[in-house]
Amino acid sequence: VLGIAKRSHWTPDIFLNAMGSDRFKEWGAGTKTKALFNGTDWAVALNVSFPLYSGGYKSANKRQACQELKRLNLQLRSLIEIKKEEIRNSTYKIISSYTAIALSQNAAETADKNLKLVQDSYTTGVMPIVDLLDAQNQALVADLETANAIYDYLIDLMIFQRDVGRFDFLSCQNDVKDWVEQINDYFKHHRQGG
Repeated sequence: VLGIAKRSHWTPDIFLNAMGSDRFKEWGAGTKTKALFNGTDWAVALNVSFPLYSGGYKSANKRQACQELKRLNLQLRSLIEIKKEEIRNSTYKIISSYTAIALSQNAAETADKNLKLVQDSYTTGVMPIVDLLDAQNQALVADLETANAIYDYLIDLMIFQRDVGRFDFLSCQNDVKDWVEQINDYFKHHRQGG
């Protein structure tokens, strides 16, 4: 649009109109004889105009196109920054959800060990049934939290892959390996202050 607005100062407006018609059959009283009548008509019109003065219209269009281009550039930079922020946030979420898997697995193992100890104490009569039920409940909740941590990680992974526009579960192993190497190289380069 800006290029059109700039060229409007020195390029004319050109209009070309063409029309063709043909009479296939004509009969009846008052028709022309074949010798005098040609049934095909053509008309071509070419109009070239160059307004010398347009009251600042062309300059205003050029300024408006310039401002529109600046607005679109700012909007593009803003979208790039937003996308970078989304990718960073989803990367941090993946890291934390992956760490949460290990922590919830440790909690589940601890709850299972606690349940075995409470079961042994209950069978010997040292612990009441309420403590046994409480330990069973804690073990069940810890197992469910482990499963939830895995699902949270998978959800975060899908969000990350959507943000970067790359779904690795659809790619072959070599492509995934190359991509992981590129990411590792990127982080090595940026850790060294490059």
